[in-house]
Amino acid sequence: MKDGFKIDSKLLEDMEEKRRTVKKRAEEREIEAKTKMQTLKERLTETFFPELRIVLMGGNIVGKSSVVNTILKIKQEKNMSKKCVMSKGEVDKQTVILIDTPGWWPYASVKETSESVKQEIMSSVTCCPPGPHAVLLVLQSGVAFTEAQRRSVKEHMELLGRDVWKYCIVVFSRGDWIVTPTIEEHIESEGEDLQWLINQCGNRYHVINYMEQDDGKQVRELMEKVVMMARMNTDLLTPLEGAKEDSDSGWGSDQDRFERGSLNLYPPENCPALPEIKVIIIGSKFEYKCTAANTILGHYECKVGKEIVESEKKQRTNQSKSVTLVMTPGWWKSSTPAESAKYIQMEIVHSLKLCPDPHAFLLVINLHTTFTEMHLNSVVEHMEILGEQIWNHTIVLLMHNDKIKRRADNKKLIERAGQDLDLLIKKCGNRVHVFNYTDRRGTNVEKLFHKIENLQAEHKGQGFKMDSKLLEDMEEKRRTVKKQAEEREKKTLQTLREHLPEKSSDFPELRIVLMGVKIVGKTSVMNTILKNKDFSSVNKCVMREREVDKRKVILIETPGWWPYASVKETSESVKQEIMSGVTMCPPGPHAVLLVLQSGVAFTEAHRRTVKEHMELLGRDVWKYCIVIFTKGDWMGTPTIEEHIESEGETLQWLINKCGNRYHVLNNMERDDGKQVRELMEKVVMMARVNNDLLKPVEGGMEESDSGWASNMSDIDKLEIGSLNLDPPEMHEEDYVTKWLENGFDYRNLPDVSEDISEDVKQN
Repeated sequence: MKDGFKIDSKLLEDMEEKRRTVKKRAEEREIEAKTKMQTLKERLTETFFPELRIVLMGGNIVGKSSVVNTILKIKQEKNMSKKCVMSKGEVDKQTVILIDTPGWWPYASVKETSESVKQEIMSSVTCCPPGPHAVLLVLQSGVAFTEAQRRSVKEHMELLGRDVWKYCIVVFSRGDWIVTPTIEEHIESEGEDLQWLINQCGNRYHVINYMEQDDGKQVRELMEKVVMMARMNTDLLTPLEGAKEDSDSGWGSDQDRFERGSLNLYPPENCPALPEIKVIIIGSKFEYKCTAANTILGHYECKVGKEIVESEKKQRTNQSKSVTLVMTPGWWKSSTPAESAKYIQMEIVHSLKLCPDPHAFLLVINLHTTFTEMHLNSVVEHMEILGEQIWNHTIVLLMHNDKIKRRADNKKLIERAGQDLDLLIKKCGNRVHVFNYTDRRGTNVEKLFHKIENLQAEHKGQGFKMDSKLLEDMEEKRRTVKKQAEEREKKTLQTLREHLPEKSSDFPELRIVLMGVKIVGKTSVMNTILKNKDFSSVNKCVMREREVDKRKVILIETPGWWPYASVKETSESVKQEIMSGVTMCPPGPHAVLLVLQSGVAFTEAHRRTVKEHMELLGRDVWKYCIVIFTKGDWMGTPTIEEHIESEGETLQWLINKCGNRYHVLNNMERDDGKQVRELMEKVVMMARVNNDLLKPVEGGMEESDSGWASNMSDIDKLEIGSLNLDPPEMHEEDYVTKWLENGFDYRNLPDVSEDISEDVKQN
């Protein structure tokens, strides 16, 4: 009889010991919390609070609105207005006022959060005078709480002052998702970051289970904790000096606009006619913007399927009107402005220089793909680059393909699209136009022009105006970027001319290591260089070789790390594999290709994680490094140099660290040998300058055994010998995980993959 599976006995015992420790500490924490609550009840004067004022804070998509609904037993819509929203109700004969603040993006520093959101967070304290009794910090149950999240939470909470913690209770939403027997075991098993937060809040925490909204017990217990804390504090949280005080004119205005009017599909016919129509088309990628523009212009002006990299002005006559139309570059459908390339933001602002005082912005949405809460957040944040007043001048243009002439009811089409699209339409004052782009009769365009004229009548003939100083500042930045990009390109060409190899026989064999985060396209780079399609993404180092232009090329693809992850958060086995990449091609590699994806932002968090992981190969690794931008067809700028300069110091630091060596690969042009030949020339040029090879870090593997391994996580230990980097099971609403997994490869998103080929043809 064959023996069954056996695990290393020491590993098993270590894990069991940690499990016992977690359970013991969890019991101690639970006892401490209950004892403290009981002591407060006995010692503090039984003060009655006829009214409790509470502020809710937390990241986007953590469930703050659901917490409000659970406490007040209401079914209020999600707060998508990026303003504070006040709700009032009665809980056990006690008036409860809740202020729901706009959230920030996970991992974002306070510098990366928009100024308007920070102002709203600070103004929340003034929304419920004389001040709130408590701040509920909402976290989502069942997901990891990392050092990056801890930093983000701390920075945003302390917008209300460093004393905010004495008024704070951590609320874990979606209690039915907790994967541990008790919340205390979750806190203890998560480690120092979550424990720090709970301790910072005086060991005050509570779990809310949305699936038990009719059970008043969990809400009563939460209110008891709020009352106990209020009695202990004997004072209220007050606004910081200089915080925004005029909440009456701020936070309620967008909600009022949401409620105003009914769905405006057909405006009045008696609007004054405009001799000229001036519009700006805006929206994410793959939304049929080119098709919309060609239909409005009545002529094929925009090349369908071509990436829009700069704002472009088009002028034609259609429907007896002079039409000025500006096309803007699109952003990735699920991305925030912090994740979008900076050049896109500059070009969106530049559209107003090409078309001053436009009559309308046409926000193009494809009705044939899903529109989720994440997509709504993305649209809102990108649109508000031009200011919050943009919503008063926006018409939602819903692109619809009615090939079989069903003449589907427009209202039903919108209803079927879901609640999040409905919220967007309301945010635009219920101005919407359903555009059947297969209809060539012109009636669609005529009705759209009527709506633009109606919008102009509402504004008494005044077009959209942006702050002139902001516009000029962005234009100056755009000019600077273009100038610096030209200088960088000249410098690169000059270097190439000086060091270009005279003959290919210098290096009959080239050994190259590929590095980069997960999902960035390392395998595609390998396929493009070796003209192959058979390789799949890997969890261990993989070596391939082939002849390229009569030269033997050996490629080592290393496993990637998760975006934003520090080297401490990367598993030990992946770090070992990365370091072993150097030893797989003796006597050592000539080059390391650091693979980045084109068309997305490169933030400080990206810079830190790239630096840490690259230097696993030693601090000298940079002299052997070339940055490769994959998916060059998605670059989003006229030249790669403009992308580098517009992204700012973080990406420029990386390029300069690599000796200004970079290359763009268009994965869609694998049959074009030119881009691969040019890359090999850069590798040879660098190898000639270096005149040596990258060597393994002396004692690197041994050092890692005694260093990282001593602090090895449970997950790291379990992965030794059998690397398994499959992402954790993703719940339907875990949008953040979905972005991390899919944000770098839009075509893999499940809600668009079936439509993408059609989109590329139409757009």
